Amino acid sequence: MLATIERLKIDMVILPAGLLTSFAPLIRAKLPAVGLIGWMHNNYDTYVNDYYGYMRKEFRAGLRAVDTLVTLTESDFHSYSAYNQHTVKIYNPITIQATGRANLDTQSVAFTGRIAIEHKGIDLLLEATRNLYPGWHINIAGSGDDENMAVFNQLMDFWHLHDRVHFRGPLKDAELTQHYEDAAIFASTSRWEGMPLVIGEAMAFGLPIVAMENTGSREFIGNDEFGIITRPGDPDDFMHHLNRMIANRELRKYYAEQSLKRAQDFNIDKIVADWRPIIERLPVPEP
Repeated sequence: MLATIERLKIDMVILPAGLLTSFAPLIRAKLPAVGLIGWMHNNYDTYVNDYYGYMRKEFRAGLRAVDTLVTLTESDFHSYSAYNQHTVKIYNPITIQATGRANLDTQSVAFTGRIAIEHKGIDLLLEATRNLYPGWHINIAGSGDDENMAVFNQLMDFWHLHDRVHFRGPLKDAELTQHYEDAAIFASTSRWEGMPLVIGEAMAFGLPIVAMENTGSREFIGNDEFGIITRPGDPDDFMHHLNRMIANRELRKYYAEQSLKRAQDFNIDKIVADWRPIIERLPVPEP
């Protein structure tokens, strides 16, 4: 990395996540004139206590060494600010082109995400779906490795969900667009997230959101302002609120409009304007 930075005469390096950010002190010592940005894509607790728990010391040293730390949520802004006073919050942009609107009169709930059982709360989603409103179904777009897919199929069999859950595999482009347009509600059951872009994608299509609480979903939704937040890790509470949304079309319509309103905060031009002064090494406002 050091040789590449020197050879290409790079003057600004963005270090995503913990492993690369831990290299910041080494880059700083060898190439002190190079600007360094740490970009934290996941929440603080997950990084410090799970993903990078084995290299916590190096990770924290990296957080201190960068010129600027970019975070995604208010929660992470406060946590990471303890290590670097030049910490800012900048959202990731919604990049999908929402050419249409969701159909609030279908009987379909969309779920988009990797089949990562623990992370995405797939087990929670499937357990909750036992009590899904009659006549409705959940369409899942995503893929997973062999181990997670084996557990997914076991849970599908255990809860007898093959008539209620339709697994559509990985979708992109026109198929992903259709996935959102054909749904009346979007659901998220992740145990943790940085800031899940799929919620923003669903919002761009005017889908009302029901999501289990984590720092990422909370940032999108607030206190039920732009969707409904349910208790973390609680399938019964999740399904109670999802069924409440299903049973009330006016509630769906209200939150559909709120989703479209919130999606404007993730316009790519706005995000570029937030990034530009950091990349151009202009002074970063004090938090």
